[in-house]
Amino acid sequence: MFLCVSCSDHDFVEEYEKKVSRDTVNIIESGDSTSDTSNDSTVNDGTVKFRTFSVLGNSISTYSGYIPNGYANYYTPSRLSVEDTWWMLLSAKGDLELASNASWSGSTVANKGGSSMKSFFTSDERINALAANGVPDIIFVLGGTNDWGANSGNLGDYPIDDNYDLKTFRGAYSYLVVQLKKRYPDTSIICCSILPRRQSRTQKNSCGVTQMDIDESIKYICHFYNVHFIDMSVCGIEENIGAFTIDGLHPNKAGMAIVSDYIYNQMKSRNL
Repeated sequence: MFLCVSCSDHDFVEEYEKKVSRDTVNIIESGDSTSDTSNDSTVNDGTVKFRTFSVLGNSISTYSGYIPNGYANYYTPSRLSVEDTWWMLLSAKGDLELASNASWSGSTVANKGGSSMKSFFTSDERINALAANGVPDIIFVLGGTNDWGANSGNLGDYPIDDNYDLKTFRGAYSYLVVQLKKRYPDTSIICCSILPRRQSRTQKNSCGVTQMDIDESIKYICHFYNVHFIDMSVCGIEENIGAFTIDGLHPNKAGMAIVSDYIYNQMKSRNL
């Protein structure tokens, strides 16, 4: 059973929360408590306690030689030094360390036709690749911009009773979060909204979907399934897209630094 997206937000959210299966995931309302010291970066002797992280992303998070063989790639040394990628900069912060990168250039969350099944964010291969170098402490998910840009499908419905329509964004993203929680129950999951790009966040694609629609869907799904959400629409790149991206989409060196700093500051201020 699925709810009609033509219903009012109040109606479908209320009905969704009544009917969704509580056997699959913990749906206790999440909160970023500043009193929680479980993510403190130091131990009793004053030494730094490293936390490892893996990345599940699209082209913005790829780099030649740092993603599994066969995964589509965008960034190479001719475009950017690997040390200047957002995730390598994050790994150099002092208390974080990259474990694995399972990003795939051009990949979508929704399972649209014409693409390799293993390229989707929901594929078992990519989800398993996040633990290629051991189970990470943190998983970052950065997806959605290609779902909007490639006009890959409608938002769809929020799933009911574990019925996930993987051809829709909401169905696929919900399924992805559930699978990540099942596969990595002790890992902190942090989902990011679409990074700022040249096109307006209110511009509709051929399916009538805006970037804001996708971001709000990610935010709601994160809240519902008790995982963390970071709103990247105000990270700073939006202040000058031309100066901070290569082509209006992919961050350049300056843009990558903005992304890395913003994510790190959000983690610190919210104790993620």
